[in-house]
Amino acid sequence: MAISSPRKAVDELLEKYGIPSWAKPYIYSYIRGNPIQAIKHAASFVEIKRKKGEVTNSHVRLPNGMKFDIKFVMHLLDMFYYGEEEISKIYLEWSSDRLGADALKYAPHFAELSEVSQGHARAVRNLIEGLGNKLSDPSKEVKDVFSFIRGIKDWKQRVVVSGLVMRKTYGIPFGYVFYKVFYPVAPEFMRSFGKVFEKTSEIVSWGEAESSSIISSKSVDEAALLAITERVLAYIYRSIRAELPYAKKQGIEPEGKLLLELAIAYPLHAMQELGMSIDIDAEIDAIKKLSKVL
Repeated sequence: MAISSPRKAVDELLEKYGIPSWAKPYIYSYIRGNPIQAIKHAASFVEIKRKKGEVTNSHVRLPNGMKFDIKFVMHLLDMFYYGEEEISKIYLEWSSDRLGADALKYAPHFAELSEVSQGHARAVRNLIEGLGNKLSDPSKEVKDVFSFIRGIKDWKQRVVVSGLVMRKTYGIPFGYVFYKVFYPVAPEFMRSFGKVFEKTSEIVSWGEAESSSIISSKSVDEAALLAITERVLAYIYRSIRAELPYAKKQGIEPEGKLLLELAIAYPLHAMQELGMSIDIDAEIDAIKKLSKVL
Protein backbone atom coordinates (compact mmCIF):
# COMPACT_ATOMS: atom_id res chain seq x y z
CA MET A 1 0.00 0.00 0.00
CA ALA A 2 1.36 3.43 -0.90
CA ILE A 3 2.23 5.79 1.94
CA SER A 4 -0.41 8.26 0.71
CA SER A 5 -3.14 5.80 1.65
CA PRO A 6 -2.19 5.54 5.34
CA ARG A 7 -1.80 9.31 5.44
CA LYS A 8 -5.30 9.70 4.06
CA ALA A 9 -6.59 7.35 6.75
CA VAL A 10 -4.76 9.38 9.41
CA ASP A 11 -6.20 12.62 8.02
CA GLU A 12 -9.69 11.13 8.26
CA LEU A 13 -9.09 10.08 11.90
CA LEU A 14 -7.72 13.52 12.74
CA GLU A 15 -10.78 15.20 11.26
CA LYS A 16 -13.21 12.77 12.92
CA TYR A 17 -11.79 13.24 16.42
CA GLY A 18 -10.90 16.92 16.20
CA ILE A 19 -7.13 16.45 16.43
CA PRO A 20 -5.35 19.74 15.49
CA SER A 21 -3.49 19.86 12.20
CA TRP A 22 -0.16 20.71 13.87
CA ALA A 23 -0.13 17.17 15.31
CA LYS A 24 0.12 15.59 11.84
CA PRO A 25 3.95 15.46 11.62
CA TYR A 26 4.16 13.70 14.99
CA ILE A 27 1.51 11.17 14.00
CA TYR A 28 3.11 10.58 10.60
CA SER A 29 6.37 9.87 12.38
CA TYR A 30 4.53 7.39 14.62
CA ILE A 31 3.09 5.44 11.68
CA ARG A 32 6.23 5.55 9.51
CA GLY A 33 7.65 2.22 10.74
CA ASN A 34 4.53 0.11 10.18
CA PRO A 35 1.83 2.39 8.74
CA ILE A 36 -1.04 -0.08 8.26
CA GLN A 37 -0.64 -1.76 11.65
CA ALA A 38 -0.16 1.58 13.41
CA ILE A 39 -3.42 2.96 12.05
CA LYS A 40 -5.34 -0.19 12.94
CA HIS A 41 -3.80 -0.11 16.41
CA ALA A 42 -4.64 3.55 16.99
CA ALA A 43 -8.14 3.21 15.59
CA SER A 44 -8.89 0.18 17.75
CA PHE A 45 -8.56 2.32 20.87
CA VAL A 46 -11.52 4.47 19.84
CA GLU A 47 -13.57 2.24 17.52
CA ILE A 48 -14.67 -0.27 20.18
CA LYS A 49 -18.40 -0.40 19.31
CA ARG A 50 -20.07 -2.80 21.79
CA LYS A 51 -16.93 -4.58 22.90
CA LYS A 52 -16.12 -4.66 26.60
CA GLY A 53 -12.90 -5.01 28.51
CA GLU A 54 -12.18 -6.60 31.85
CA VAL A 55 -10.42 -5.86 35.11
CA THR A 56 -8.93 -8.66 37.22
CA ASN A 57 -6.49 -8.79 40.12
CA SER A 58 -3.65 -9.33 37.68
CA HIS A 59 -4.49 -7.40 34.51
CA VAL A 60 -6.68 -4.98 32.60
CA ARG A 61 -7.84 -6.06 29.14
CA LEU A 62 -9.02 -3.30 26.80
CA PRO A 63 -11.87 -3.79 24.32
CA ASN A 64 -9.30 -3.92 21.50
CA GLY A 65 -7.75 -7.02 23.11
CA MET A 66 -4.65 -5.35 24.54
CA LYS A 67 -3.73 -6.53 28.02
CA PHE A 68 -1.89 -4.51 30.67
CA ASP A 69 -0.44 -5.62 33.97
CA ILE A 70 -2.64 -4.20 36.74
CA LYS A 71 0.51 -2.83 38.39
CA PHE A 72 1.14 -0.68 35.30
CA VAL A 73 -2.38 0.77 35.41
CA MET A 74 -2.06 1.46 39.12
CA HIS A 75 1.28 3.12 38.47
CA LEU A 76 -0.44 5.54 36.08
CA LEU A 77 -3.19 6.23 38.59
CA ASP A 78 -0.65 6.83 41.35
CA MET A 79 0.94 9.54 39.21
CA PHE A 80 -2.45 11.15 38.50
CA TYR A 81 -3.21 11.12 42.22
CA TYR A 82 0.13 12.62 43.18
CA GLY A 83 -0.22 15.34 40.55
CA GLU A 84 -3.69 16.42 41.68
CA GLU A 85 -2.79 16.23 45.38
CA GLU A 86 0.43 18.18 44.94
CA ILE A 87 -0.98 20.88 42.66
CA SER A 88 -3.82 21.34 45.17
CA LYS A 89 -1.23 22.09 47.87
CA ILE A 90 0.62 24.46 45.54
CA TYR A 91 -2.59 26.33 44.67
CA LEU A 92 -3.39 26.66 48.38
CA GLU A 93 0.06 28.10 49.05
CA TRP A 94 -0.33 30.56 46.19
CA SER A 95 -3.79 31.59 47.41
CA SER A 96 -2.20 32.62 50.72
CA ASP A 97 0.47 34.73 48.98
CA ARG A 98 -0.29 38.44 49.29
CA LEU A 99 2.84 39.72 47.55
CA GLY A 100 2.64 41.43 44.17
CA ALA A 101 0.14 43.67 42.42
CA ASP A 102 -1.83 40.74 41.00
CA ALA A 103 -2.33 38.91 44.31
CA LEU A 104 -5.77 40.40 44.94
CA LYS A 105 -6.96 39.35 41.47
CA TYR A 106 -5.56 35.84 41.33
CA ALA A 107 -5.29 34.51 44.90
CA PRO A 108 -9.07 33.80 45.26
CA HIS A 109 -9.06 31.81 42.01
CA PHE A 110 -6.20 29.64 43.21
CA ALA A 111 -8.11 28.98 46.44
CA GLU A 112 -10.99 27.65 44.32
CA LEU A 113 -8.64 25.64 42.13
CA SER A 114 -7.07 24.08 45.21
CA GLU A 115 -10.46 22.72 46.27
CA VAL A 116 -11.12 21.46 42.74
CA SER A 117 -7.80 19.61 42.54
CA GLN A 118 -8.40 18.13 45.97
CA GLY A 119 -11.72 16.79 44.69
CA HIS A 120 -9.95 15.34 41.67
CA ALA A 121 -7.38 13.69 43.93
CA ARG A 122 -10.15 12.08 45.99
CA ALA A 123 -11.79 10.77 42.83
CA VAL A 124 -8.52 9.18 41.67
CA ARG A 125 -7.93 7.74 45.13
CA ASN A 126 -11.44 6.25 45.17
CA LEU A 127 -10.77 4.67 41.77
CA ILE A 128 -7.49 3.17 43.00
CA GLU A 129 -9.05 1.80 46.17
CA GLY A 130 -12.17 0.68 44.29
CA LEU A 131 -9.94 -1.46 42.12
CA GLY A 132 -8.50 -3.02 45.27
CA ASN A 133 -5.11 -1.33 45.34
CA LYS A 134 -3.10 1.01 47.55
CA LEU A 135 -1.30 4.24 46.78
CA SER A 136 2.44 4.27 46.18
CA ASP A 137 5.04 7.00 45.65
CA PRO A 138 5.70 8.43 42.16
CA SER A 139 9.13 8.79 40.61
CA LYS A 140 11.65 11.45 41.61
CA GLU A 141 11.25 12.94 38.12
CA VAL A 142 7.54 13.54 38.69
CA LYS A 143 8.21 15.06 42.11
CA ASP A 144 10.78 17.40 40.57
CA VAL A 145 8.15 18.83 38.21
CA PHE A 146 5.94 20.02 41.03
CA SER A 147 8.86 21.11 43.19
CA PHE A 148 9.90 23.51 40.42
CA ILE A 149 6.36 24.79 39.80
CA ARG A 150 5.92 25.49 43.52
CA GLY A 151 8.81 27.97 43.32
CA ILE A 152 7.26 30.19 40.60
CA LYS A 153 6.71 33.66 42.08
CA ASP A 154 5.25 35.76 39.26
CA TRP A 155 1.44 35.66 39.31
CA LYS A 156 0.91 35.72 35.55
CA GLN A 157 3.50 32.99 35.07
CA ARG A 158 1.66 30.95 37.72
CA VAL A 159 -1.60 31.34 35.80
CA VAL A 160 -0.11 30.38 32.42
CA VAL A 161 1.92 27.46 33.74
CA SER A 162 -1.00 25.97 35.67
CA GLY A 163 -3.84 26.93 33.33
CA LEU A 164 -2.25 26.31 29.95
CA VAL A 165 1.09 24.49 30.14
CA MET A 166 0.13 21.82 32.69
CA ARG A 167 -3.30 21.29 31.14
CA LYS A 168 -1.87 20.74 27.67
CA THR A 169 1.00 18.49 28.77
CA TYR A 170 -0.38 16.23 31.49
CA GLY A 171 -4.12 16.98 31.46
CA ILE A 172 -5.22 16.53 27.87
CA PRO A 173 -2.66 14.16 26.29
CA PHE A 174 -2.55 11.79 29.27
CA GLY A 175 -5.55 12.36 31.55
CA TYR A 176 -8.09 12.58 28.73
CA VAL A 177 -6.61 9.65 26.82
CA PHE A 178 -6.56 7.50 29.97
CA TYR A 179 -10.23 8.27 30.65
CA LYS A 180 -11.34 7.52 27.08
CA VAL A 181 -9.32 4.32 26.81
CA PHE A 182 -10.27 2.82 30.16
CA TYR A 183 -13.91 3.91 30.37
CA PRO A 184 -15.21 0.83 28.48
CA VAL A 185 -13.19 -1.43 30.79
CA ALA A 186 -14.61 -0.24 34.11
CA PRO A 187 -17.53 2.11 33.42
CA GLU A 188 -18.91 1.78 36.94
CA PHE A 189 -15.72 3.33 38.30
CA MET A 190 -14.91 5.67 35.42
CA ARG A 191 -18.42 7.14 35.27
CA SER A 192 -18.23 8.59 38.78
CA PHE A 193 -14.59 9.47 38.15
CA GLY A 194 -15.57 11.47 35.07
CA LYS A 195 -18.46 13.26 36.77
CA VAL A 196 -16.13 14.79 39.34
CA PHE A 197 -14.01 16.30 36.58
CA GLU A 198 -17.02 17.47 34.54
CA LYS A 199 -18.61 19.29 37.49
CA THR A 200 -15.50 21.36 38.04
CA SER A 201 -14.73 22.08 34.39
CA GLU A 202 -16.03 25.67 34.62
CA ILE A 203 -13.62 26.58 37.41
CA VAL A 204 -10.73 24.81 35.69
CA SER A 205 -11.49 26.53 32.38
CA TRP A 206 -10.90 29.91 34.06
CA GLY A 207 -7.16 29.14 34.12
CA GLU A 208 -7.01 28.45 30.40
CA ALA A 209 -9.15 31.49 29.55
CA GLU A 210 -7.08 33.79 31.75
CA SER A 211 -3.86 32.34 30.31
CA SER A 212 -5.10 33.11 26.81
CA SER A 213 -5.98 36.66 27.86
CA ILE A 214 -2.60 37.25 29.49
CA ILE A 215 -0.69 36.08 26.41
CA SER A 216 -2.85 37.63 23.69
CA SER A 217 -3.02 41.02 25.48
CA LYS A 218 0.80 41.11 25.76
CA SER A 219 0.46 41.83 29.49
CA VAL A 220 3.36 39.58 30.41
CA ASP A 221 7.09 39.64 29.72
CA GLU A 222 7.15 37.14 26.84
CA ALA A 223 10.86 36.34 27.10
CA ALA A 224 10.53 35.57 30.82
CA LEU A 225 7.37 33.54 30.24
CA LEU A 226 8.99 31.51 27.47
CA ALA A 227 12.03 30.88 29.66
CA ILE A 228 9.93 29.58 32.57
CA THR A 229 7.80 27.52 30.16
CA GLU A 230 10.92 25.99 28.63
CA ARG A 231 12.14 24.94 32.07
CA VAL A 232 8.76 23.53 33.15
CA LEU A 233 8.50 21.55 29.90
CA ALA A 234 12.05 20.24 30.35
CA TYR A 235 11.08 18.85 33.77
CA ILE A 236 7.86 17.42 32.33
CA TYR A 237 9.70 15.89 29.37
CA ARG A 238 12.12 14.22 31.76
CA SER A 239 9.27 12.92 33.93
CA ILE A 240 7.42 11.35 31.00
CA ARG A 241 10.58 9.96 29.43
CA ALA A 242 11.33 8.21 32.74
CA GLU A 243 8.07 6.26 32.32
CA LEU A 244 8.88 4.90 28.85
CA PRO A 245 10.54 1.70 30.18
CA TYR A 246 7.19 0.86 31.81
CA ALA A 247 5.42 1.53 28.51
CA LYS A 248 7.92 -0.67 26.67
CA LYS A 249 7.21 -3.61 28.98
CA GLN A 250 3.50 -3.23 28.18
CA GLY A 251 4.09 -3.08 24.42
CA ILE A 252 3.07 0.55 23.99
CA GLU A 253 6.41 2.34 23.81
CA PRO A 254 5.63 3.89 20.36
CA GLU A 255 2.36 5.29 21.73
CA GLY A 256 4.18 6.56 24.81
CA LYS A 257 6.75 8.34 22.67
CA LEU A 258 4.00 9.85 20.53
CA LEU A 259 2.18 11.21 23.59
CA LEU A 260 5.48 12.55 24.91
CA GLU A 261 6.12 14.50 21.70
CA LEU A 262 2.55 15.81 21.57
CA ALA A 263 2.60 16.80 25.25
CA ILE A 264 5.65 19.01 24.81
CA ALA A 265 4.57 20.52 21.49
CA TYR A 266 0.94 21.24 22.48
CA PRO A 267 1.49 24.21 24.86
CA LEU A 268 4.08 25.74 22.52
CA HIS A 269 1.65 25.66 19.59
CA ALA A 270 -1.09 27.10 21.82
CA MET A 271 1.16 29.98 22.84
CA GLN A 272 2.18 30.60 19.24
CA GLU A 273 -1.48 30.72 18.19
CA LEU A 274 -2.10 33.33 20.91
CA GLY A 275 0.53 35.60 19.36
CA MET A 276 3.83 34.66 21.00
CA SER A 277 6.85 34.50 18.72
CA ILE A 278 8.10 30.92 19.08
CA ASP A 279 10.27 28.78 16.84
CA ILE A 280 8.58 25.48 17.75
CA ASP A 281 11.26 23.12 16.45
CA ALA A 282 14.12 25.09 18.01
CA GLU A 283 12.25 25.33 21.30
CA ILE A 284 11.57 21.60 21.43
CA ASP A 285 15.27 20.89 20.75
CA ALA A 286 16.22 23.28 23.57
CA ILE A 287 13.75 21.61 25.95
CA LYS A 288 15.10 18.14 25.21
CA LYS A 289 18.69 19.30 25.76
CA LEU A 290 17.77 21.05 29.00
CA SER A 291 15.96 17.95 30.29
CA LYS A 292 19.27 16.05 30.21
CA VAL A 293 21.10 18.46 32.51
CA LEU A 294 18.45 19.27 35.13
